[in-house]
Amino acid sequence: MTPPIGRPTTGPPVLNPGRLRCDLARRTILEGRSLVKTYRKRNLETPVLKGVDLNIREGEITAIVGKSGSGKSTLLHLLATLDRPDAGEVWYDHQRIDTLSAGRREKIRNRQFGLIFQFYHLLPELTLLENVLIPHMIGGFWSYWTKRSQWTQKAVELLDAVGLKHRLRHKPNQLSGGEMQRAAIARALINDPKMLLADEPTGNLDEENGQDVMRMMMDLCRQHDVTILMVTHDMQIANQADQLITMVDGRIESAL
Repeated sequence: MTPPIGRPTTGPPVLNPGRLRCDLARRTILEGRSLVKTYRKRNLETPVLKGVDLNIREGEITAIVGKSGSGKSTLLHLLATLDRPDAGEVWYDHQRIDTLSAGRREKIRNRQFGLIFQFYHLLPELTLLENVLIPHMIGGFWSYWTKRSQWTQKAVELLDAVGLKHRLRHKPNQLSGGEMQRAAIARALINDPKMLLADEPTGNLDEENGQDVMRMMMDLCRQHDVTILMVTHDMQIANQADQLITMVDGRIESAL
């Protein structure tokens, strides 16, 4: 039976009971300032974010919760520079990033952020190993090609860390949902990001697999000094985060 998340297992204790915190200094690494976002289709306007302010502290796990339509995924997408706010600012590591060019925002996502989604977004024609290497290829194919042995070894080590070394040559359709999400975690960490941004990372998994995935993210956070920001509907997981943000109708109702 899989132990609950946060319960100490074997080896030296690394977390307070019920907490997922990484042991780093608590400076602000990612910040949203008065974020506003409205989606428009023809003559219909749907306000989604209505002036959101939040700070994400380095070395912590922050969970965003709220009902469907509350704006939590939109907020994550703005902070990850996948979309731009209509008003407000996004700051990362003391630099405003929402106004950067598309190329510079892509470089931040490739090198500074690791992204994980509810749907795993593994390319079906590639092996698991090749999928994990995609961020390196996107970051610069010539650079990847000249150091491909080094990058391949790193990808193998990450897949080993998430328990998938025996699946290197398998295609995504040969994997379970839990295995595909673990592969997505390995892919998100291949470029040594400072932050992991996860949108419903356990949304397609049963409770046991969901706990396994979260425990894996917790361990990798500690090992690689990665700050985690996640959107989740699972209060069992959210209540163990260092900071819990509750959204209601496009605003932050509470931040604990």
